[in-house]
Amino acid sequence: MDSLPHDDSLLPIRCPQCGQRFKVDAELMGRTVECGSCEHRFKIEDGVIVHGRKFYPGEKKQSSLDVFQRVQAPDGAPVKAPSSVLSVIYGKKPDPAWIEPMSPQRLLAGLAGGGLIVIIGLLLLFGGERGGPLDGMGLDKRLMMAGFATLLGGILLVYANPKARLKAIFVSLLMGGVLIGLPFFVKGLPSAHEAKVAADEYENAPSRGGIDDEDEKAVAQMIGLAPLEKEKARLAGLGKASSVIGLWLRNLPASNSYLIKEYVIRVTGADKMNSALFPRDSGDFLMVLSDVKVSLSEAARLVAPFGQVEAVHQEIGVVQIHVDNEKFVAGAEDKLINSKDPAFYELNKRELESIDLLRIERAVQRLGAAEPKVYRPDVTRRLISLLNQDGVTFYPELCRALMVWSEVPEEVGPEALKTLERLDSEAKVIPLELVQLLAKNKVTQAIPIIHRLWLHDATHWESTYAEMGPSIEPALLAEYPDTEGFIRYSATRLLGQVGTPAAIPQLDAAKKGANRELQILIDNSIQRIKERAAR
Repeated sequence: MDSLPHDDSLLPIRCPQCGQRFKVDAELMGRTVECGSCEHRFKIEDGVIVHGRKFYPGEKKQSSLDVFQRVQAPDGAPVKAPSSVLSVIYGKKPDPAWIEPMSPQRLLAGLAGGGLIVIIGLLLLFGGERGGPLDGMGLDKRLMMAGFATLLGGILLVYANPKARLKAIFVSLLMGGVLIGLPFFVKGLPSAHEAKVAADEYENAPSRGGIDDEDEKAVAQMIGLAPLEKEKARLAGLGKASSVIGLWLRNLPASNSYLIKEYVIRVTGADKMNSALFPRDSGDFLMVLSDVKVSLSEAARLVAPFGQVEAVHQEIGVVQIHVDNEKFVAGAEDKLINSKDPAFYELNKRELESIDLLRIERAVQRLGAAEPKVYRPDVTRRLISLLNQDGVTFYPELCRALMVWSEVPEEVGPEALKTLERLDSEAKVIPLELVQLLAKNKVTQAIPIIHRLWLHDATHWESTYAEMGPSIEPALLAEYPDTEGFIRYSATRLLGQVGTPAAIPQLDAAKKGANRELQILIDNSIQRIKERAAR
């Protein structure tokens, strides 16, 4: 049966011409109106009124209607029926949370809870890398972080889902289990305390399988030398079988393995493409070094900076070393950068002994800007050794630090000269600071190279060349007759700064045919030479 809509104040009508729907006042019933769309005139009667179809309880099957009561009792008590009529049990009054839409507070709480768990999970996955926000954080603190995020995120998710609390609890427990399990599978760099505990446990632990008492064949069987033998066989056809050695790295966390691999390849000159690490039991690694440029005993000496060499197995070509993981832990940043802190010099001196070139470079920069108060001989010795260390490229910072810390020219001069000659032979850019270091220590053996640099770019090198003092006069006088243009101007100024009376004849001869500006410059240089000679 059709009926009029419940609200009789407005009538929904449809234009019989164009079908456009309108709502009009009920008082217009039986009167003629005009359609605002097609301007057709028609009378409002039952044929143009839009009717809605009635339906009765139980006629329409929709599960969402089950939460509504069929009959509302006035006091909430069950409706009583006459004794001759069977009683009817009506639905309970529904929870408003099931009917009302989600509030903004619950929506924000759900987003915050899920977002917190996801963000902490990403931090635990990627934050433990070198230089990351969790770099050096121990396992206990990672577990505390994961547990707190699980608890808080779970509470927010349960609060945000009143219609599905059991599902929210299940999802929270599932995500929390994954979050708490991440620190066990994705381990970051160890804290200083963990590294010390690991080292102490290793020192106090009994010998693993009596390794120290077994022969080299037993050692080979224990560590598994198949990768080493395979690489030897590959190079045997190239006549380089003896250039393959192995490192048995004991107590090495995976987080430090890449840094050790880069360092060992750098100092031994091994083939980077064919050298590799192979994990072994109890946190050990076998590193195969292919086509190395050093002997087995020399390799044992080179690996000493990051651990203690326990044995050199000559027959199988393996160096056994216990890794000291405490050396991979950097000092507190606030102490490393504060030169007024009592621990500043000690911590930065220890950073210089690191195998990480980035940490070394930062320590050199900090020490170059600090006053050399303590550990001066030790710091100077280490800075000098870095001049010709493989992989070092931060020569400007290193030379600036040496100009501050070095006291004995005989110590720094030969190594600085060796660096200059190497860079010159390799046609690499020579830093200005390196030449300044040589000039400060009056390393006259460097004059030929510096003289060539000056001829190539007199503007850049003139002031630094002058710091070498009178030692450069012979080279200048030998070059002076053939100079012209800007080079002659520069040579004249240099002779005026460092020249002796022996340079006056050549300067006088150069005045003939020179322009007025050069003549004045020559006269000034001669005057300065005579004034120095008079003193």
